[in-house]
Amino acid sequence: MPAAKATETAPLAWTRASREPDYRVWLIISLGALLVLRLLAVVLAKTDLFFDEAQYWAWSRDLAFGYFSKPPLLAWTIWLAEHICGSSEACIRALARRGSTPC
Repeated sequence: MPAAKATETAPLAWTRASREPDYRVWLIISLGALLVLRLLAVVLAKTDLFFDEAQYWAWSRDLAFGYFSKPPLLAWTIWLAEHICGSSEACIRALARRGSTPC
């Protein structure tokens, strides 16, 4: 009789687990949609490079392990983006994070 109870509960647990939504799939879809929206916003933006962005782009032309006021990761990221998709303003801004202070 105990063996029968074990087999009766196993299918019940399996069906209960299969009804729960997989949040990882929704997370990946949501992050992908946000990425597409952000890249579209960068491509459709009609502003020129700001002074700081132009300075960082100039730094990316001559890579170093450090610059006057910033660590090297920003210039390396711009260099990578430029080599992946070109030297347009959208490509220079594609991997950069906006909204931070320039200090």
